[in-house]
Amino acid sequence: MSAVFGLKGCISGRRMADYTPLLIPGTVTCSICLDAFTQLVTIPCGHNCCTRCINHCWKETDTYECPVCKSTYSNKLEFQISQLQNETTQRPVNGQAGGPREDDADSDEPLCDCCTEGKVRAINSCLVCVASYCEYHIKPHREVPALRRHQLVSPIRNLEDRICPAHQKIKNLFCKSDDIFICGLCHEKDHRSHVVSSAASARAEKQVDIDEMHVDIEKQLGKRKKELEDLNLAMESVKVSAKKEKEDSRKVFDALISSIQERKKVANEMIESRQALYTSEISTYMKKVHEEIADLKQKQNRLLKLSSTDDHVSIVQVTCLKLVSWVLFFKIDKC
Repeated sequence: MSAVFGLKGCISGRRMADYTPLLIPGTVTCSICLDAFTQLVTIPCGHNCCTRCINHCWKETDTYECPVCKSTYSNKLEFQISQLQNETTQRPVNGQAGGPREDDADSDEPLCDCCTEGKVRAINSCLVCVASYCEYHIKPHREVPALRRHQLVSPIRNLEDRICPAHQKIKNLFCKSDDIFICGLCHEKDHRSHVVSSAASARAEKQVDIDEMHVDIEKQLGKRKKELEDLNLAMESVKVSAKKEKEDSRKVFDALISSIQERKKVANEMIESRQALYTSEISTYMKKVHEEIADLKQKQNRLLKLSSTDDHVSIVQVTCLKLVSWVLFFKIDKC
């Protein structure tokens, strides 16, 4: 191991002055020297390391083993080591564009694991590297043949949850018996007798359920839309019916009001007719009473005049005569 650790200083001394290496353990650092990659290579199992580090490990051995997952290969040629350009482990200097900054991204969005100065929003996550990359650092996965085989997906938060905590390998298998995701070693050790399928196969099966649910939801949506259309028609029918009823009600009450007004007019005319009749009768009677009052006052004046005379004989005669009527009496000449 002393030789391996000695590589660290040698590799560090070869860094270019214009770039700063990334020291992110488990993602873009060498699995052997734990420093930034120099002449990065990818092993078929998906793990990365420096060319010099892996060559040193395989220098005097007949078994070629991945230093991370311990996957073994009988032939060194099976490794198909592909060197990457130095930009794999280099980042832009002095704020060179690499993607949207954290200020421009939502705090819940995954960030690039390779950017050390500030945070840049990731555009993809690699399920093999178990890391997320921005526009700049994803370039090797698009340009280098060995990395093109890696599975890139939309940015995923908490990507480390995809790693098996027991074996530090990607959980790319689905155990149907336990309904959990597992890694290859979990399958060989604890889930050998279980029904296990790849994540893609499990997704395909689940996709059938999703498609069925989608069809069911589409049917429910169609049913609900039809119900909504019926309700809208019912609503419109209620509005039309209410409008017609209001119009019919208005006509009925208008006719009723007209009838009442006509009856009111007739009643007023009858009252006024009776009033005129009674007024005429009362006026005639009042005229007669006024005439009688005038006549009585005239008789009263004559009596007063008679009672004031000094002719005793005349008064006695008048009294004794007992005239048949006062009319004849009042016709006696004044004394």
